[in-house]
Amino acid sequence: SVQLEWSVPEGTFDSFTVQYIDVQGQPQELHFDSGSRTATVSGLLPSHPYKFNLYGVWGQTRLGPISADTITAAAPAQEEPPFPPRLGELTASHVSPDSVQLEWSVPEGSFDSFTVQYKDAQGQPQVVPVDGGSRTVTVPGLSPSRRYKFNLYGVWGRKRLGPIST
Repeated sequence: SVQLEWSVPEGTFDSFTVQYIDVQGQPQELHFDSGSRTATVSGLLPSHPYKFNLYGVWGQTRLGPISADTITAAAPAQEEPPFPPRLGELTASHVSPDSVQLEWSVPEGSFDSFTVQYKDAQGQPQVVPVDGGSRTVTVPGLSPSRRYKFNLYGVWGRKRLGPIST
């Protein structure tokens, strides 16, 4: 929005009219009573140039305009996100013939969620979603005596951080 202010050094007007062109290129006209000396024009686009024309209306006569050129303020910046969280170590524990428990640390910050990825015995990629408050997950359905590589990603907002692996 823009606030316009004006003065009337002598005499009086019956009313005032403010004209401007909106962002669609359409002329807009606002009317104010004779006692007005300010006008707030809202619904404007941020960081956009506008020209406002003010007319004084006296009887059937429109006097003026006096003009003001301005550029509206920029939209408020989005709050800077905090520093991203950091993944620590990923370790495998409680290994059984068909499952493994993975544990990890988050030394800084917090994540919205985690994703564990690995390839099964047939070489097909598998994904295990984990909620952001967890620091451990058990991966079932593994084949005995087989080597697996597990990748853990942290999800923070729209970003995927990592992986850390074991």
